[in-house]
Amino acid sequence: MRATGSDPDADLFVGVAHTDDVAAYLSGVQYSTVDEIDDPETRYVDHAGGAPSTEPAASDIWVAQTIGSGTQSLNWVPKSGNWTVVVMNADGSSAVDVMADVGATVPLLERITWGLLVVGIVFTLTGTGLIVLLVRRARRAARQQS
Repeated sequence: MRATGSDPDADLFVGVAHTDDVAAYLSGVQYSTVDEIDDPETRYVDHAGGAPSTEPAASDIWVAQTIGSGTQSLNWVPKSGNWTVVVMNADGSSAVDVMADVGATVPLLERITWGLLVVGIVFTLTGTGLIVLLVRRARRAARQQS
């Protein structure tokens, strides 16, 4: 995940934690969740509350986190379970304005892609061979009838 705050000098926090731990940390806190990502607009759900009781980096719930000014990048290898990504001002203040993107790699897809490519090549070669064989037989049969 990559997040860049609209204020390049402000410190930004990005963290990943168990969904239940995030819910407990954000209990009573004002925040927004992404409800739907749609082009050209993203829809949010706002939750009423106040400021968090502790700064996010001071909490021990995060399994991965980054903090600082400018663009913050967080690389995390997913594990089984329900996880939530949180982006907030490092001091816990309101009015977070960020541009963020998320990417993922799926190593199994690369193996599947190569396997399908090999199977496709084998079928193509087999099909081409059968067509050539049938054309030759048809030509022989046509010569024998003449």
